[in-house]
Amino acid sequence: MLSIIVPTYNEAQGLEKSLAGLLRMRERLSMPSEILVVDDGSTDNTPEILRRHSAVMVVRHPENRGYGAALKTGIRAARGDLLGIIDSDGTYPVDDFPRLLETLTDGVEMVVGVRVGNVAAFPLLRRPGKVIVSALAAFLVGRRIPDLNSGMRVMRREFVERFFHLFPDGFSFTTTATLAALTNKLGVRWVPVVYAPRVGKSTITLRRGLFQEFPNFLTLIVRIVTYFRPLRFFAVPSLLFLGLGIANMARTLTLERNISDASIVLVVVGIQIGLMGLIADLIVRSRG
Repeated sequence: MLSIIVPTYNEAQGLEKSLAGLLRMRERLSMPSEILVVDDGSTDNTPEILRRHSAVMVVRHPENRGYGAALKTGIRAARGDLLGIIDSDGTYPVDDFPRLLETLTDGVEMVVGVRVGNVAAFPLLRRPGKVIVSALAAFLVGRRIPDLNSGMRVMRREFVERFFHLFPDGFSFTTTATLAALTNKLGVRWVPVVYAPRVGKSTITLRRGLFQEFPNFLTLIVRIVTYFRPLRFFAVPSLLFLGLGIANMARTLTLERNISDASIVLVVVGIQIGLMGLIADLIVRSRG
């Protein structure tokens, strides 16, 4: 059974269109399904819209708790062994859910809808942050990530429950799911979907994106990678300190005919960081 979870917060302008499309798409599915909307404390006319759709299950938070919290509430209430998620602002093509399901074959734990099209481009001031976050995640994971935090995907319940304790209440839910799957070398597939203009105004302001969510994303990436693949993270500063120490050692030997204290400190620090990474990696491997 497929459970499609739709988190919403003050998205009344796009919610009606999204629900209508989901209900039409549901009729074409070859498996039982349910649509579950989690109203995350909306203060607009979202509750009125939801009351008009009796075919949709509704769970309501009395106050706004965050995107990830809404998804986790929906996951707990969902009955399906397959979990689909999609935003309520009309940006993702609901008719592509069957394509995502077809790609969820044996050995695949998650299928992600990769946003394509001109509308998928982020505002100019947000692009540097997205590039930095995506590049850091790809480097630490060791592979290219087509779409780190797409809000349209299908996941197996076993995968979600395995890493449920890691999922945050904020906008980093999808990023965490992607990193958890890739760092554990689980099956992830990517399906291009045409991203459309959103209906209504985004609840994420530019100021919030630059000064709050961007640092949170960086912290999250480091936390997830050190949790699953610490050696890859610690190797970078270890090699950096070792390189600086050896370079400084070569310089002082050439110019002063001795080894400076700074060179020794840099080399020792590099070795210590590397050993920390090795110990952390052994702990992770023994854990599972």
